Amino acid sequence: MEDYRPAAPAEKERILKTAGKTKTVSLRLNEAVLDNLRQRAAEEGLPYQTLISSILFRFSSGRLIDAHAIRQALRAIK
Repeated sequence: MEDYRPAAPAEKERILKTAGKTKTVSLRLNEAVLDNLRQRAAEEGLPYQTLISSILFRFSSGRLIDAHAIRQALRAIK
């Protein structure tokens, strides 16, 4: 979570538009994780469930960026 970057306004709009096409699921999360997600969502001005959905979508589509891996690759290039 420390490498999290806020979504751009266009990305927020896209997320909110696609949020209507959802299926309800039940998910158990660690309380601290949920608190962190709620805090990040509040900072973004998004409902926390929308933020969670966005993160899962990016992960499942291979678009979630691992900042740690990128930093390691950049160090290796230098």
